[in-house]
Amino acid sequence: RGKGMSFKLLSSLCELFDVGVGEILEYIPDKDK
Repeated sequence: RGKGMSFKLLSSLCELFDVGVGEILEYIPDKDK
């Protein structure tokens, strides 16, 4: 449930900063690994 919310937020940020989701994902450290 929280994942969907965060993805929505991420998409909004992408539109706001006019960047691709892939760019942001590359920028953010992967905490799952």
